[in-house]
Parts: sequence; structure tokens; C-alpha cells
Amino acid sequence: MKEPVKEAEQFIAETEKIDQFLDADAIWIDKLRTLANKLPPAEEVILKSIVATSDTRTGVSTVVLNGSATQPSVIDKLESSIRDENHSVIIEGASEQDAKNAYRWVFTQKIAIPPHHARNQRYEGIEQARTTSADDSQDATTPTESNADTPASETEPESTESSSPNPETTATTDTEVQS
Repeated sequence: MKEPVKEAEQFIAETEKIDQFLDADAIWIDKLRTLANKLPPAEEVILKSIVATSDTRTGVSTVVLNGSATQPSVIDKLESSIRDENHSVIIEGASEQDAKNAYRWVFTQKIAIPPHHARNQRYEGIEQARTTSADDSQDATTPTESNADTPASETEPESTESSSPNPETTATTDTEVQS
């Protein structure tokens, strides 16, 4: 086998190991935002704890919800709103308590997120950053109507935007500022 082919195969094997490690790295802020949007109203359910973990050996990310609900149908509604092709939900327990408030039903739900989901999200983000970067490069080389007839020496340098996937990062003409 030729040397460049061997090097390429070695590179692919090494990047696969990195991908496998990163597969357990769920984007927790996105997961929490999605969960918050899917929750029934606070008048029906209260979460008492949320525990999020990632297992780098298996690549599976897990979220365990402990909460209280007004009725069993609310627990069922929560479960069905979360379950999809990328999130399996297991009810680990639900029971009625002798509570003096409306939230008499306590429950524990375990949400499992398979490793391929994190990988797909990661590569979608990379592709989006690449597309944004290419669009920004195209915009920087295309003259605008306002300065198309003006010699380049008379126009001010344009500010370029960062293609960083970090929304907290903003770019100016020459420096990058992190907030």
C-alpha cells in the first residue's frame, strides 16, 4: 500500500477515536432548552431535580428527571412529548403521595440519548459554520452598491463577522472579543 494511503487510513482511525469520545458530549444547554419547551405548564408539573450525565465508554448521554405532577396523565404527557427517534424515555417510578398540595404524583423519568445524535448535531454545526464562513467570505469579496464606484483606497475596511460556533463570540475588523 502506498504511504499516503496508509497515512490517510491512520488519520481516519484517529479521528474516529476522537468522534467516539465526543459522542458522549451532549450539548446540555440545548437539551435543557428543548426539555423546558416540552414540559407541561408549571400548574401541572414541577421538576425537583435534573441530573445529566455522559458515559464516554458507551457514548450514551442520560438525563434523569425527578418531579411531581397533579395527575398521572401529566406524567404520561411529559413522557410522550420527550420521546422521539433520538430520545428514549423510561419511567423508573411514579406513585401517589399523601401530599397536602396539588402535586401528589411523584415520578422519576430517565431519558437516554444515543451517541449518534451528538455526532449528527456536531457535524451539522460544523457544516453550518462552514457554510456561514463561505457566505461571509463571498460577501467580503462582492462590492456593495454604495462603494462599487468608489476606488478601494477611499472605502473604509468592512467589519467581518466571526463564523465561530460560540454565540458569545463577536468579531470586529482586526480583533476578536469574547464576552
